Amino acid sequence: MGVRTWLHRIRQVFIFSLLAFASNFEYGFSTTYLNTPVEQFKVFLNESFEKMDKTMTETTYSMLWNLILNIWFVGFFIGIWFSPLLNDRFGRKVGFLIGCGMALIGAVLRLFAVIFYRPELLIAGRFLTSMCEAVTYQSCILYLQECSPTEKRGMMTFLSEITYSSMCLFGMMLGTRQLLGDDLVALMTFAVPFCTFSPPERQCAFWERAVDADQRSKIISSIQNTVALWSMLLSSTYFLEQIQLDQSVASWSSTAMTLGYVLGTIAGSTWIERFVSENYRVKRGVMRCKLRP
Repeated sequence: MGVRTWLHRIRQVFIFSLLAFASNFEYGFSTTYLNTPVEQFKVFLNESFEKMDKTMTETTYSMLWNLILNIWFVGFFIGIWFSPLLNDRFGRKVGFLIGCGMALIGAVLRLFAVIFYRPELLIAGRFLTSMCEAVTYQSCILYLQECSPTEKRGMMTFLSEITYSSMCLFGMMLGTRQLLGDDLVALMTFAVPFCTFSPPERQCAFWERAVDADQRSKIISSIQNTVALWSMLLSSTYFLEQIQLDQSVASWSSTAMTLGYVLGTIAGSTWIERFVSENYRVKRGVMRCKLRP
């Protein structure tokens, strides 16, 4: 393999990694920034109610905290329905730009929430961010699949998951007391990114095929296996504190769990590329031999 080919591959991986990072920074960070500084956010909510001359009860806190956490899934579900409209009708570029632009607005709303002690802005910011991240995340997956070489499609597609898990780890680490966990304004300020990538567009054709009921059932079942991951990403520190672990130990244990997630995605990309693709090629070769007259 010549030097020019290697340089081309390195350049391609760099561009795809940069694009995946731009798409998934806010997605991963927003998933985990509430996890490790859970006690600091509890103080924030109490002080917010004091400034509004309201009383914070245990029931009110539980309801408000669950709303802040779970509004993410409501927004993401709505954003999924906007994804075909933006990505298929107007192209990946429009999906990226609108999604990243709206995510920037959501990050600014979160920052204003902790500056002015307005929990409703935090809820609105998470809702807006999750809705637009549903668009950019799917834009990224489609773009990586469409533009990557066929023989490297598995590895290139995994770049999205690798960058997402890395940003989850990043948000988890920044939320610890040793870094920015004690300063929510600094934590929210750090998360105000700006992304204006304009990738070239290509037509999507490789998923335009019929999927029978059995295949659809297997795909849905495999996706359901990821549900348990969300409880770890959102609330693992809280769960560990409930069994009387020290906050510092709980937060860094959550960070270590997320590090395992990152390592798993990296290993997965290698496994998919080396074993699944090779197994597929072997099966395809056997089928060709059987079909020969």
